[in-house]
Parts: sequence; structure tokens; C-alpha cells
Amino acid sequence: MFRSARSCFTTRAVAVGAAVTLLAGCAPGHRDRPDHPDHPDHPAHPDRPAAAGKPGATATADALDVQHYGLDLDYAVTTRRLTGTATIDLVARRDLSRVVLNLRGPQTLSVRVDGHEAGFRQGGGKLVITPAVPLTAGVSAVAEIRYRGTMGTPKDANGTPYGWIATPDGAQVLSEPDGAPTWFPAHDVLTDKATYDFRVTVPRGRTAVANGVPAGHHDHGGRTTWTWRARDPMLSYLATVGIGDYDLTRSTGPQGIPIIDAVDRHLTATAAEDTRAALAEQQAVLRFLIGRWGPYPFSAAGAIVDDDRLGYALETQTRPVYATDVDDTTIVHELAHQWFGDSVNIGSWRDIWLNEGFAVYSEWLWEDQAYGEKYGATLDASAADVLALPAGDPIWKVTLADPTRAQLFDRAVYDRGALVLYELRKTIGDQDFWRLARTWAGQRTQTGVSTADFEELAGRISGQDLTGFFRTWLHSAGKPSI
Repeated sequence: MFRSARSCFTTRAVAVGAAVTLLAGCAPGHRDRPDHPDHPDHPAHPDRPAAAGKPGATATADALDVQHYGLDLDYAVTTRRLTGTATIDLVARRDLSRVVLNLRGPQTLSVRVDGHEAGFRQGGGKLVITPAVPLTAGVSAVAEIRYRGTMGTPKDANGTPYGWIATPDGAQVLSEPDGAPTWFPAHDVLTDKATYDFRVTVPRGRTAVANGVPAGHHDHGGRTTWTWRARDPMLSYLATVGIGDYDLTRSTGPQGIPIIDAVDRHLTATAAEDTRAALAEQQAVLRFLIGRWGPYPFSAAGAIVDDDRLGYALETQTRPVYATDVDDTTIVHELAHQWFGDSVNIGSWRDIWLNEGFAVYSEWLWEDQAYGEKYGATLDASAADVLALPAGDPIWKVTLADPTRAQLFDRAVYDRGALVLYELRKTIGDQDFWRLARTWAGQRTQTGVSTADFEELAGRISGQDLTGFFRTWLHSAGKPSI
């Protein structure tokens, strides 16, 4: 995710001849958005022990495995009314008499499980379903949930829009960390990926975009239904829908990847020109990242560029969402997340430095190549910018491997996360560093990785005892002495 706490996260003075110029090749800074520290059901809340594995147990975070979401959505732009049916293919990991999903905002109208009416109650951000017949461990089941709600502009604890956000010409969805339940009933945890089908019906003349690849659209009366299929399993907070007056374009990237972009037709002339120039860099960025981290992990790429009031970008899987302020470095950040955060995902929000650190380090590598010779934006200069911050700066007050819930999206997670990788590369050498990074990025089938996993892999590949290194850079607050 790109945030906007600073006007430029690596602004530096560069001497060019006798002149001193501010580097213009850096992207908007990161918006410090705390999560919901007082919400006991937030994904970042310390993991609770699972209920005993016995018949009649209630679903907890590890009790369900959702295989697929079929989301049939009908949205009225003028009234902001969303009517949805979620068809959820799931498997209980143990015998269950109740199933617990996350849903807040829209109200549940009815629930059926395996074709039978099911009891339900909704409250406190939860949808508790009581099937007519308890679920048996290991046996597939299908829950069909009908719901409806008038959408607005949900806000996080810092007052920033997220989740399903109603816009003047449609809607935009950015759900990190727990906004998915504002628009569909979700098993909203970091350990459960699923595939998705989206059928989104909107007023004729509007375009609906989602993750994955398009599977056609058709008009009926004054409405149009757009279908998208996302066959790459993803976490619920990475699912997105964009509804608006878009230009929809398609090109082919490296590995034959379809790059599908949806751009708001009503951008100002300057924003439209900047957006076209930035999106034209996607193929080069993908080639660059593939060269560093290995094959692109998904079957599609692209972008949604929409409402500039949002002020931040998000790595929604296969189709990142950008505000109108988009440039090449922002694109590098969000596309790097396709490897780090989307494909290889953390199992706890406490380990978020693994997502943001690799994304910012990717920016540093890109700037080194694209702007280093001309503007002095070298990898060393990027690291030096962070290391130049005084010991009393708030950036050094965060313990990266164990941030508080209010620090999850702190600047330290981003910039110091990248600095850890920079220092690790110096410590273990280029050969072992790139082997480590590509091995880590290649763990596509593993869900819920951790800082401990990364430390173990680094030690195993390098053959070094890195306990002291990680204690200094990850497990301690305060500015390290170098």
C-alpha cells in the first residue's frame, strides 16, 4: 500500500553542476493509517486459541477453508443501494454446528446451506450461521447468503475511507486491512485464500471492473452485467470492485500476461497525461521485477485509476487501485506487492514489514536503475536517507517484528523494512541475498508466513548465525549503531 504522510518519501537534495535540485522521481509517501486498535475482532488482534475440535464446535479463524466466492452484486449508483448474493464453497476443518463469517454494514436477508434454509444472526461485525444439518469435517458445503445495504463511505479509525466506497459515478473498493466485510460476507482472515467469480450489475453506460480477467458483459434493459473471474487464490482484503465511467484497455505483458487497465474518463488533462505515461511503464516494471524476484505469480495484471479523493494506492490482487496521483514508483510498489503480500502472504499483521519492506526495497532498486545516474537516487542514497534520521526520530521507536496495532502502518514498517533488506544483503552477500529473496518470493503455495520463517530461511541459505543481526534490526527498538 502507498500512503501519503509525506509529500515524497525519499526527497533528497541532489547537486547537478552548481545547482541543487529536489529529486522528482520519487513517489508519494505512505499514509500512516492505524488499524482499529479497540476492535477485538480485527485481524491484527492477537491470535486466540482455537475452540476444541469436537462435534458442535463453532467456527473460529482456523475452522473453515473457503474454496470459492461467487459474488453476484447489483449496484444502483444514484441510491447507492447494493444488493448481493454470495455463494460460498467451503470445507469445515472439524465438525461444526455453526459457521462464523464477517459482515458489517449490509444486512443479511436469508441464508441457505446446501439448499436448506439456515438460521442466522448478525451483529458486532459477525454473521453467525446455524445450518439445518451440522457440517462434517472435510466435507464440502455451499452457503448462499442474500444481503442488502445502502453504501456510503466507511472510514477506518483515522477517518480515512476504505472498504466499499461510494463515489459520484459508482464505487471503489480498497479493503486493507479489514474492509472486505463492508461489502460481502467473508472469512476475513490472513490464512484463507479462495478463488472468486464476480457478476456486477450496474446502470448501462457504467463499467464494472474486478480482479482477474473479464468473462464478458451483456446489456439487459437499462442495466449491464459485467463478469470477472479470478482463478488465482487470494485473501479477502485483496478483492476489489471498481464501478465508474472508465476507459477499459488491454495489452500483453511479459510471460504473456494480460494487462487490463480501467482509467476514469473524467481525469483532468494533466492527470490523464500523467496516468497514461505511468501506466505505459507497467510492462517495463514487470520485466524489472521478474528479473529481481522471479516469475510473475498471477495470471493477469493491470490497474484501476479512479477517484482522487482517496489519496492512496492499494495492491488489490492482479489489479492495483490508484488515486489520480500515479507515477512509476508507485506502480513499482504495488506490483512488487503481487509477489510480497499477495502471493506470499503473512499470517499475522505483526509481520507486515515483510510486505512493505520488500515493496519499498523494490522502489529503491527501481530508482537506482532509473534515476540513480542522473539524480543520485542510488540504492545507497535511499538507505542513507533513512540512516540519517536522528536517534530521536519516531521511526526508531517501532520494533519491526512486533509493532503495536497502532504502528502497523507506521513509516518505520515501510522504510526500516527496506533498510533491513539493504543491511541483510551487505551482511550475507549478493549471491546468498538474491537466492534468499527469490526462494522467499517463490513460496506461492504457502499461506501465512512469518518473520521467524524468513529468519530461518536466511540463516539456512547463508550458513550464518544471523541471530544478532535480526535482534538488532527486527527485534529491537532504537537506532542501530553501524
